[in-house]
Amino acid sequence: MEKMRFTLPQLSAAFYPLEKGMDVVICTDEQKVTVDSPENGSEIMYEYNGNIFRTFKLTQEEIIRAPEQYLDYEGDTEPSEEMTRYATEMIDAYTLQLIEEGVLA
Repeated sequence: MEKMRFTLPQLSAAFYPLEKGMDVVICTDEQKVTVDSPENGSEIMYEYNGNIFRTFKLTQEEIIRAPEQYLDYEGDTEPSEEMTRYATEMIDAYTLQLIEEGVLA
């Protein structure tokens, strides 16, 4: 989790779909803060407890239900080709077993 500041209010969870997976920005506990800068004088900013991560496993619905649970989430990795191939082989073997047992036609 880190403190994040924006000039405009943010959603509690924003999603940026990728070809595979998605990038997620979490913003919770909004507070208005005044920031002094030599260029702009003082301005109101919106400060959040936030996190940015990439996920291949989570869904938008899971994250929206409880965005605060993902403030320390480090993201996950895309399944390797070996993992995908193994999972496909296991599904195929189980499907064949169900066909042989007459459960599937």
